[in-house]
Amino acid sequence: MQQKHLKKAATKNIRSAKRALLSFIKKGDQEKLHRFRTSVKKLRALAQMAGQASRGARLLRSLKPIRKIYKPGGKIRDCYQHLELGKQEQAGPGYLADQENQMEKAIVLFCRDKKKHLKRIRRSKKSLLKKLRPVKDIKLTLFYEQELRAVAEVFNNNPNDEELHTGRKRIKVLLYNLPLVRHILNMPVSEDYLDEVQTAIGNWHDLLLAGEIFPVLQKKAQTLRDQLRYQTNDFYDRATGPVAAAHQQAD
Repeated sequence: MQQKHLKKAATKNIRSAKRALLSFIKKGDQEKLHRFRTSVKKLRALAQMAGQASRGARLLRSLKPIRKIYKPGGKIRDCYQHLELGKQEQAGPGYLADQENQMEKAIVLFCRDKKKHLKRIRRSKKSLLKKLRPVKDIKLTLFYEQELRAVAEVFNNNPNDEELHTGRKRIKVLLYNLPLVRHILNMPVSEDYLDEVQTAIGNWHDLLLAGEIFPVLQKKAQTLRDQLRYQTNDFYDRATGPVAAAHQQAD
């Protein structure tokens, strides 16, 4: 993949992150904060793929400044999700008021640092674009094959909760980059199956964390955990099977 294509994709994600960030600071729309964090995840996924495939500079280091925005944004999202879950589970008014208070305080601190955030975005952009190098197509195919096999190995060995969650993160890196590299991969990859698995793991993980606050949800979390054994069975073959091949040909 040519350097200009990697830079174009990186620039697109940085612009998306910046727009969403400014919109959240101006209007307080939680969906915009979510979009900002998703754009950062896509940017990190691109840096991870390009860095590992080329064995070049550690590109993720370039994104340290923007991560200083991502983490406090995550605290706001956590409070928001706890608040929404509390409403859904009919939590007491004390719990709801506490979560809302924490969220509002976090938002004030976050928005107050607008100038710092913009400076961090510029630093990350400059550093990443400077370090990006072209990557051979065969190296990208090898990256996907190695990652899919590595995730399959995790699923085949009765993973604990942390390993299962980490497996999801690796799948999402592949999904975020797939629109960019699908046409040059020398192997089929089933986007539908990968998305099905990562969504299932995400739903389970959300319930797992929620169960720590609302014990009534723990049984639901365990049910989803049991179902994951079947969904991740023969992971590599299902992720690269005939359906994936047919999809690739259709593209």
